[in-house]
Amino acid sequence: MTPQNTATSTSAAIAVVVAGVAIASLGELIDGLAVPVAVGGIGALCLAVGISLATVVGRPAVAGASLLVVPGGGAVAVALVLTAVSIGGTVFPIPDASLVSLSVLLIVGHVGVVVGTTVAALGVGLGVSGALGERSLRRFGRIGLLTAVGPALLAGALTVRALGTGETPAGAAELPLSELASLAVDPGGGGLAAWSFLLALAAAAAGVWAALAASPIRELLDGRVAAESQTGRRLDRAETALGVGAVVAAAAAAVVGTIELALSPDAISDAIGPGSYAALSGITTAGGLRRLLFGVAAAGVIVAGLAWLGRGALRRGARSVVPGLVGAAIALATAAVAEPAYAAVVEETIGRLPGPIRPRWREAAERSAAIYGEVTLVLWLIVGLIAVAVGTSLALRGVERLGYLRMEAAGYALGGGGLFLAAAFAGTIAAPAWLVFAGVLASLVVWDLGRFGTELRLEAAGARTRRLELLHAGATIGVGLLGAGLAAGIGAVVNGLAAGTPTTLALLFAVAGLVGLIAALR
Repeated sequence: MTPQNTATSTSAAIAVVVAGVAIASLGELIDGLAVPVAVGGIGALCLAVGISLATVVGRPAVAGASLLVVPGGGAVAVALVLTAVSIGGTVFPIPDASLVSLSVLLIVGHVGVVVGTTVAALGVGLGVSGALGERSLRRFGRIGLLTAVGPALLAGALTVRALGTGETPAGAAELPLSELASLAVDPGGGGLAAWSFLLALAAAAAGVWAALAASPIRELLDGRVAAESQTGRRLDRAETALGVGAVVAAAAAAVVGTIELALSPDAISDAIGPGSYAALSGITTAGGLRRLLFGVAAAGVIVAGLAWLGRGALRRGARSVVPGLVGAAIALATAAVAEPAYAAVVEETIGRLPGPIRPRWREAAERSAAIYGEVTLVLWLIVGLIAVAVGTSLALRGVERLGYLRMEAAGYALGGGGLFLAAAFAGTIAAPAWLVFAGVLASLVVWDLGRFGTELRLEAAGARTRRLELLHAGATIGVGLLGAGLAAGIGAVVNGLAAGTPTTLALLFAVAGLVGLIAALR
């Protein structure tokens, strides 16, 4: 069935072609941006397909969305970092301090073009699918978070092991899962290990909280009584206390871990006293107490899972289990290729950095690999790439809540806004004037055709409208060309009057134009 928020095929095709030509032109005609724009566009399309799949019911669609999280976020991140590093390598070192601001603006301008073209590709892709909405973004963000669980847990465990024992795995075959489990239960070493004890405490509190939240106790009570009874109030207070306790214990683990890493056991013993240190060490390193805490956490998760599945939530369960399995597979596959992948990333980055910075970057990369291991670092990189994808969905949800994506043809409006942003930043980096005006014109054409095609499809009810759409597209492009010509003339006059400050003037006009576009979208 055709989604309700899509344009007619003719208008959609014209909008896609116009957007594609504009994106390709901006990437090809601005030096150094061909590869970043292409990579960003690929990432945007992966995210668009993933968000669209998030609205489909079924395990294959959920698995597909989960698999697209990493390449989508990764391509977007690579495009932005590649642009910043490449342009930075061409302008640094700066010969004169007075040129620092111009060099920074040059980097910002190039990154802004890549951001704009990536947003444009994402918006047009979502416009074609009609999947842009609060529900699809929320589901995609949830799938991304569940996908990150496996890599994050393994990366965290390997980080704990590296800091605790100094040992790092060389590949997937050397992942010490049983050793990690025994280290969590019985740290040994004669120190405090208070940070890992606090993590066990946080896990136990979270497990009990999950069990209470999913338990059918409230459902066994009358709805009115449950809200007013003493039992209901006690459950609410207990859940709040457990949730807050879990968060506080996890935060305290990070603080205490930093202290234990910075200070020696003797220094900590002198600070709190030998007697207090011995008593505290006896509690935090007690294997029986740790086993009890992890047992409570596991029991809580099992109870919550059984209660959840017992309510007939098998369909929703697939949305949690499948991304988790995909994330676990991604973690193991990443560990298998971590060493060559880390070396490739380091060498590629070093090759694009300015000469004076390269030795420091190589030294930092080698030191990090020696402390944590390539597997750990690449796993954290995967978690970061997933965070980019999830952050993109959160950013779109924020824009949606402000009211800019609640209209019809929201995807095309987003695509038009991205093209306008790219054209505006292109004007700050000495791009040809005709390319800037063409980008602005393309942004308005994409927005207008998407809106017109969507409204026409809803109103025409299946009637043939191709001739009308072509006429409308021709009129829009014609009026846009007249406006672009007028703007070019005004720009030439203004540049002649203020030839000494072209970059600042371009930024001011870019901001003013963006404000005008936002007002028009409202």
